[in-house]
Amino acid sequence: MNYSLDEIDLLYKLKILPEPGLDFPQQKPMMLTAQTLFGEGRNQTLFALMGIANVIKNRVISKKFPNSYIEAMLQSKQFSCFNAGNVNRHKMMNPWAYEPLNVWLRCYVIARDLHKGLLDDIVFGALFYHDETIKTPKWMRDNYRRLVEIDDIIFWGE
Repeated sequence: MNYSLDEIDLLYKLKILPEPGLDFPQQKPMMLTAQTLFGEGRNQTLFALMGIANVIKNRVISKKFPNSYIEAMLQSKQFSCFNAGNVNRHKMMNPWAYEPLNVWLRCYVIARDLHKGLLDDIVFGALFYHDETIKTPKWMRDNYRRLVEIDDIIFWGE
């Protein structure tokens, strides 16, 4: 994407873009949430993105996952965008370089609203999700129930 240096500089000053030079664990929780949404679901609808955001929050609340946003999102093999070799990993550090800015801003606003407590839990406490094109893992079918489907994303919980 082609943006002027002045435009990008303004977005950094407004703290709307990830901190340059900081790896994922050093980002602020709200910014890492936006990065996670970008990496996991930037091609999804607004409601599907809101559902993914709710899964992040539900995991922080659950006793089955770390109780901090950073730890819950970066827990090994939980969000595929953080897996080694995932194509989205480097895109999440400079999202404006790979997608139109409005795609990043949508992820950012949902993350901001989640952290401000303005986002209703539209996935009813779901702790997991996957795209409908992916076969549901046996461990998920055996231990959780399908709670809701938003577009092509299936959300699972207790």
